[in-house]
Amino acid sequence: MPLTYNQVKAELAAASALTGGKFVAFDAQWYVRTYQNTPIIFENAGLDQDRGLAHFSGDPLDHYVQYGAAAGLQPTSWFNTAYYRAEYADVRNMGDADVLVHYAKFGVNEGRAPNQAMEFFDGTRYLAENPDVVNYVNANLAQFGGSTTNGAIAHFIKFGSLEQRIGYDIFGARQIITRLPEI
Repeated sequence: MPLTYNQVKAELAAASALTGGKFVAFDAQWYVRTYQNTPIIFENAGLDQDRGLAHFSGDPLDHYVQYGAAAGLQPTSWFNTAYYRAEYADVRNMGDADVLVHYAKFGVNEGRAPNQAMEFFDGTRYLAENPDVVNYVNANLAQFGGSTTNGAIAHFIKFGSLEQRIGYDIFGARQIITRLPEI
């Protein structure tokens, strides 16, 4: 059975709390800005009304859990639910919002790519260019399954992108995670 809104909210809040609030797996501002005028109509599901954000009042995360995830809307600019589900067999049968919770609780620390562009993240280069991150990764190595590469991508996603650090893939292309400033 898929997680409820309250369960998703609690799990994502717990994951964020582990980083002092820096890791945001669901970006409400980005979600509203991106999908505020996107209609959502589920055919053959008995929902003949538009379930888009324009017709929803409440927490954007609640909208994502109830309708957005099932309609294929993304929770952030950098997490692609369809990619993550297709790439990792252990999440293929999870509920739509549950996939995001899995990533926040486990996938980020396991070094899993949240989207296709991050699939070839160059953790070695990231650590070489950010020697202060090596201490963080080594101090938390067990959390990253003993892998410095997992630790490098986890740091970039949780902290580095917010700190304006630059990540690259193994082909030399910059990895960018867009986050909106808090209001």
